[in-house]
Amino acid sequence: MISLSSIALAACIVAGTTISADAEDRLVLVGASYGKNVLAICDSDGKVIWKHNTAAPQKGHAGHHDVHLLPSGNILFHDSWTKTQEITLGKQVVWEISKTVPDSEITLGWMTALQELPNGNIVAGNCHAGEENPQIFEITKDKNVVWEFDEWDLVGNGLACWQILDAEQSAMVRKQLAALKK
Repeated sequence: MISLSSIALAACIVAGTTISADAEDRLVLVGASYGKNVLAICDSDGKVIWKHNTAAPQKGHAGHHDVHLLPSGNILFHDSWTKTQEITLGKQVVWEISKTVPDSEITLGWMTALQELPNGNIVAGNCHAGEENPQIFEITKDKNVVWEFDEWDLVGNGLACWQILDAEQSAMVRKQLAALKK
């Protein structure tokens, strides 16, 4: 397990993103819930060039809170409150966790944010899962839990967003916090 001291965690810090493509060359990956239940890639004019209807409930809030195009070209997303999938553009499921994390005692509550780490592991938010479950966990593609963030007293059932900071970001935050103490 990785200790919290070796990873800096910031809840609800938004990292700046550089968009290198000119506006007319941009593609937009979207995920919609509330009965729409669709993932789509659109061109800069909004024309749908790829679409995937998800299996989430057709009424109400389905839980698409985060969607990522991975370096592999696959798409990582929440298909419902308790299911996360990685699919190819050919719509084949290549990885999935649903309701529970295999070979662990982790029950999935309301999957929120997702982050793929440089090593290929997935960090997943697990909001509304109760105090007996971690609010964030890191899992390998083989579905082994590597690390858990279980700080119920700090965030309770309300941890909707978070970011794992890399080494450079962690050093910057520590430096700024140290300067504040002087």
